[in-house]
Amino acid sequence: MTAGFAHHADPPVRTRKAVVLCTAGYTAAELNASGVLPAMRTTMVTDRIGSRAAGTVFQVLGGTSPDARREHLRTAAATGRDV
Repeated sequence: MTAGFAHHADPPVRTRKAVVLCTAGYTAAELNASGVLPAMRTTMVTDRIGSRAAGTVFQVLGGTSPDARREHLRTAAATGRDV
């Protein structure tokens, strides 16, 4: 997303679906347990995307191990294919 898409477009840009991929050092389960995950979702989906998209896919790519990184790439690719 660019600043133009988010804030400066006239007329506002609308899209059918937005994909939000958030990288994090902690897993989604850990972020959820600490209360951070709902805040991330609210910030990214409600504030950043809002009414500019009819639907939103929100995905957290959590963890930093080499195995997690490989899984992140697979998840991101699959999410993109499904849009």
